[in-house]
Amino acid sequence: MKKYVTLLLVCFFNSSFSHSEKQETMQVTLQNSTIKNGNGQEKYLNNLSEENKEGRKKKRLKTKCSTNNFSKITPSPLTCDVQNLPTIFLPQEQKKQFTPLAKEQLSMMLPSIEFTQEGVLQFFNSFNKPDYTQTFLPHSFSHVRQFFEYADRTQQPIEFYDGVLHLFHQKILSCPFVNESALKRMLKNTTPYFEKVLPTQQLSLWKEIKKTLWKNFEKKFSFLTENPMTFFEEISDEIIKKVKVHATTPDRLRSTIANFIGTTLDKTVWCPYDQEETWHSFKTIGNQLAYLYEKNIITEENEINLLYWRLIERYCFFLELTGSVMTPKTYLAIKEDLTKNSISWLKVEEQEEGLTPKIERLAQAIMQAEAKARIKQDGIITEILPCSVSKTMA
Repeated sequence: MKKYVTLLLVCFFNSSFSHSEKQETMQVTLQNSTIKNGNGQEKYLNNLSEENKEGRKKKRLKTKCSTNNFSKITPSPLTCDVQNLPTIFLPQEQKKQFTPLAKEQLSMMLPSIEFTQEGVLQFFNSFNKPDYTQTFLPHSFSHVRQFFEYADRTQQPIEFYDGVLHLFHQKILSCPFVNESALKRMLKNTTPYFEKVLPTQQLSLWKEIKKTLWKNFEKKFSFLTENPMTFFEEISDEIIKKVKVHATTPDRLRSTIANFIGTTLDKTVWCPYDQEETWHSFKTIGNQLAYLYEKNIITEENEINLLYWRLIERYCFFLELTGSVMTPKTYLAIKEDLTKNSISWLKVEEQEEGLTPKIERLAQAIMQAEAKARIKQDGIITEILPCSVSKTMA
């Protein structure tokens, strides 16, 4: 495995410069270090439970969070989407420290990237700060979209898209969580670009080789008789080039896409106070994954099935930790929807015999979470208690 991930960013000066001026390039090399996050999700969800206990003491629960109820943050005069960051998804420690200065610093991360030498340097200045993975990237993949827009506008090669995903994949490893609404927006915004750059059909190497040989024999037969070795060397180079452009590079991008989405799914969180909306979000993400397979963006059956399972296990984990916050009414609606058997990607058969089907795994998690919710309704605490509270009770 290489120690460094290198992304070659082709930076053009903006339209105020004449077309005759020379384009500038900048090579950005980042150390490919894996940053593991073990307890970020549990910590966040425990904080939600702590808020819920405090609300019960006051005999009222006004906490209402939704991906559409955004915190009231004064937008930066620059083009940004600070108002789209719900503070409910931030850990408690970060909420307390969300001062006007912190808001201003966050705003500086959000302007549209200027693809000039200075603009890209300014972006990486924010990109490499710890705050980027703690307070911005979990809520927004807008910078990924901006890189893709630039690549499409300037007709960058397919390797550029691969490099961008590698770049942000490393940062996702450092994120404590990923907001489910950010994941949905990312899949919606990036899929059209994948459809453009990836071939809709798999390349038949044998057909391409036959076509190339026939074409060269027809046009360069006299050259073949005079210098056969050079003739076949040229044909070999042409075949290798076609394989690289039409087969090897697209397959590498497909693999990168699957890994990028998989890591993001492993970090995804929902807000339990959204109730039934968490289920709708879960289904939407699954449908978006199914669309990637339908459009030949992800071609391997094993890869897409693994992504389905990562999504399912993440939602089951969410139910396990915060399921008691949701109401029995919510679980009734989820079960009714599940019994309709209308979610096609949940019916995809497993590759190995004897494995638990997807629907059965979901049903088990839902029943267990519903039991917690009903016990809580009877006044029994079912949330996971923070260590400090447990010690006090002991």
